[in-house]
Amino acid sequence: MGIILALINIVIMAILFLLLAILILALIVLFMPIKYNVQISYVDEKLTYNVKISWLFRLIYMQVKHSDTEDTKLFKIAWKRLLDDVDNGTHSNDGPAGEEEKTKERDPPKNVLKENPKNNEKKAKISLIDRVKDLYNKIVAKIKGFYSTIKNFNDLNINFRELLRDIMLSLKRLLLALKPKVFLLDLELGLDTPDITGIAIGALAALEESIEASNRKKYKIIIKGNFEEKAFHLKSSFMGNFSLWHGIWPFIRLYFSRSMKPIRKIVTAKLFRDKKTRRSTNGQQI
Repeated sequence: MGIILALINIVIMAILFLLLAILILALIVLFMPIKYNVQISYVDEKLTYNVKISWLFRLIYMQVKHSDTEDTKLFKIAWKRLLDDVDNGTHSNDGPAGEEEKTKERDPPKNVLKENPKNNEKKAKISLIDRVKDLYNKIVAKIKGFYSTIKNFNDLNINFRELLRDIMLSLKRLLLALKPKVFLLDLELGLDTPDITGIAIGALAALEESIEASNRKKYKIIIKGNFEEKAFHLKSSFMGNFSLWHGIWPFIRLYFSRSMKPIRKIVTAKLFRDKKTRRSTNGQQI
């Protein structure tokens, strides 16, 4: 009897330990911050960017980088690289392989030369007409579906004003959660005339004051006007972190808000109805 009680205690302790481990893992996944670091530059009509995202002590890491000399796409989980695409711009077309590629580019294939251009024009016209028809049918179907959903919503007695207010509040909470902790911006702007440039610089200066007022220590914005020529030079970098919980919580609050009550009733009714139908069908099969 004592051995049986000891085994039962061991099983209970193992189950409790497993549940505790699952709880700790869930809390780590929900509250561990996702860190991001973004750098964007647009100077002399050349765009460069470098985006880094890491999570769970860099066990999950992603980087996307673009510049004149290098393109990088990297995604890895722990030590496993699921995507590692690096182009250093060192590929050359020298040698016999490069010469063959050049001759292929210069000489079109024989099949293309034999084709009649009139037939190609007819095929292009037919394909264009078919695409326009498909696009028109899709738009009509979307409008009909949207109209039917509006009619269904009207039957539910939804307070759209209150629902829209709750949706906007949820989006605001989400944006606040995603807001960068550090934000640096250096902008040089020159438009068609000095008057338009001055108006734009004044509007951006007002926006600059409102943004820097939220965090003057870590938010720095520099706006310069170029009144002699057209110019748009941008250098910016921002970094921050957010957790999955901060991204999910606004929508949980939205789902359980008073404005979502009619929609929530439909969702719960469908879920329980599906369970009842499954049970009934299983009972008939048995």
